[in-house]
Amino acid sequence: MTGVVTWVFQSLDPQTLDLTEDPDLGFLPPNLIPPQGQGSVSFTIDLKHKAEHELRIENKANIIFDSNLPIVTNIFYNSFDLFAPESGVTGELSSDKSTISLEWTGTDSGSGISTYNIYMSVNGGQDTLLLSGTTATNLTLPAESGNVYRFFSRARDYAGNLELKSNEYDLEISTVSSKDLSTSKPLVYPNPVRDFVQFRIARAENVRLIIYRTDGIQVWNQDLGISDQFNVRVNQLGAGVYFWNLINPVNYTSFAVGRMVIQE
Repeated sequence: MTGVVTWVFQSLDPQTLDLTEDPDLGFLPPNLIPPQGQGSVSFTIDLKHKAEHELRIENKANIIFDSNLPIVTNIFYNSFDLFAPESGVTGELSSDKSTISLEWTGTDSGSGISTYNIYMSVNGGQDTLLLSGTTATNLTLPAESGNVYRFFSRARDYAGNLELKSNEYDLEISTVSSKDLSTSKPLVYPNPVRDFVQFRIARAENVRLIIYRTDGIQVWNQDLGISDQFNVRVNQLGAGVYFWNLINPVNYTSFAVGRMVIQE
């Protein structure tokens, strides 16, 4: 293989189909009003070797009109971008807890970041797409009291590579206050739950978690320690409806009960 591709264009008289020397019968008209007299060619070719990230393929062309000297073009190149970008969301809650200000940024070692997708989850619920394919890098949105907001981003580069979804959120902002939490009604989310459920109570307590099936059979009894926040993995219990009870393991006083749905 020579690495050279050649195109030959010849103008024919439309009546006789013979070669013509009439400049007005050429396949390109005079370039009086660009681009009316401009043309282009393209080609597709397989690689001799496996592509590597940032591999640069260079091409140039020699354009020859009739018996004139070649017109040598600039070098045009394509680079391979095989890696997805990385991005992240930062932000803060306003002093009056009424709005959340978000910012996001990212890096890409190849073609560069073209757009972002921004996602939000409220109280452990399903991820919601806030912005799709945006070129913006900030957003202010309203916040409601008693919620826990989580955010993450996924960037896409100019080669079309989309950032993989992480198992963790970039940012968590809580508008939960002591008024939202009481020993009689802790914050429990997500509910329904598939994997981890979180219990938040007003102040640090010594807590034991007991879980019952709807038929009254106890399926969980575990000391969680002293804290105001507990993460518990419950997917091993299987899908169904359960009742939970938070008690003090020292005096066995129950200070919170509730209902929980575990999904497949």
